[in-house]
Amino acid sequence: MIDTLSRLIRFQELSLGPGKMTPSEDQELTELEALVPESYQRRVNRFFDRGRKGVVPVRGSSCSGCNIQISRSIQSALKREHEIQICDQCGRILFLAEETAEAAES
Repeated sequence: MIDTLSRLIRFQELSLGPGKMTPSEDQELTELEALVPESYQRRVNRFFDRGRKGVVPVRGSSCSGCNIQISRSIQSALKREHEIQICDQCGRILFLAEETAEAAES
């Protein structure tokens, strides 16, 4: 799960990056497209098409994409890092922001 999520984040960085991609970035994007499941690509591409991020951190207990509080079950699942979690409100893929992850470990 962590590998898929990190690939999705990099996929997003390359797809929404400013300006034209370098040949090496274009190659990396192609490689990521082969590694990231198509269902996740379709999900994030719907947001990319509107110039928005499809993979966002949870800050505190809220999705940073729509600012709606996520359920406790999703928060718990994010801490366990076993599977990709989706915001019930906006449909974005969620991950724990570093400061949220550090607070959860305390």
